[in-house]
Amino acid sequence: ISGFVPEQICDVVRFTQYGGERNIAHYCGYASDFVSQVINDSNISGAVFPKSCDSCRIIDSYLENSEKFRFQIAVPASGKSVFIAGGGELAFSLVSSLRMVNLKKQADIAVFLLVEDNESYDRRFDYIDSSDFSIVKYSSLNAVNKCGDILIETGFLLSDRVEGVDVFKNHINRANNIISAVNALKIKETVLVSDASIYGTLGKDFVISEKEKTHSAFNSDSLKAMLIQSVENLYFSASHMYDFSIKAVRSGKIISANSSSDFVRNMLESAVHGKSLNVKNRSPKVSYISINDLISAVLFVLCNGENNQVYNACSDTSTVNSAEFSLTLSDAFDECEVNITSAGDSTDGCAIDCTRLKKLGWLSMVNYKDALIISGH
Repeated sequence: ISGFVPEQICDVVRFTQYGGERNIAHYCGYASDFVSQVINDSNISGAVFPKSCDSCRIIDSYLENSEKFRFQIAVPASGKSVFIAGGGELAFSLVSSLRMVNLKKQADIAVFLLVEDNESYDRRFDYIDSSDFSIVKYSSLNAVNKCGDILIETGFLLSDRVEGVDVFKNHINRANNIISAVNALKIKETVLVSDASIYGTLGKDFVISEKEKTHSAFNSDSLKAMLIQSVENLYFSASHMYDFSIKAVRSGKIISANSSSDFVRNMLESAVHGKSLNVKNRSPKVSYISINDLISAVLFVLCNGENNQVYNACSDTSTVNSAEFSLTLSDAFDECEVNITSAGDSTDGCAIDCTRLKKLGWLSMVNYKDALIISGH
């Protein structure tokens, strides 16, 4: 392996040793030159990259015949059946990653999308025509002709705002339905993709680990934290009652084009279209994670995490306040201007420490600056 190891290929290609400007045009030129160098230089034996997004396929046909690029991601054992609950971008990326593992490693993993009968889901799923993938609804679990091995719940990721009793009711009902599905399918391993907002709002410059107590005070600002804590407690209690293992990944704010965070999604859309970004000054620092890092963290925890443990997950050097976040967007997208005022936008969340996950051996691949370019592209 050469000293230059690609970390992520996803429309634009990003490398550790890139030292130029964080600008789409600069990235594309660097990526093109580097890929050509790897392919044509006889002194470079190869390079490794995680294939964690479906959009990687755009470049895959160019690389597959070179025999120099190798796919690397933590994956379940061959022959397992994996159910992905939730129909959003994270679910689609996980399904795509596992199907790519089947293609590259002949892993024979049966991949299922598990959705509620009336649940909307990404329509890209309908165009997957493959023997290793099926869409299963709760009402037709009996049609699955094998027991399940693994379930990954991705549908619990929340938007920035949680208001009203109905939101509590809907998420508790969803958790109960998934627990019933776990029992019906005789699933033994479960990973819950949760949200670091469980810790509530922290004081300035405070970074929290999994060892700290979750938010418990009752006020309007803590509603989201209390909901997340209630759902997590329900899953962990059920795992003891029904004898299945569970691990939880508490995610930072996800950076992707279809992020569950209203703040991230709106900022990205405005920047891409050259609109002004109005952000709040003196906002607290919040940890972010690229969709690519989150996929690898979820699969890593599935394969290597301890039972009944929670793991914080955020990208490296990606804990910033709203002003820093928006200024990075302005640097990446030339026509985007930033207005920092006391009445500007900001996001909830907190600064988290993911030392526990890193001690297991997980590595962050894409920091928030690069994730913004990838998502905006």
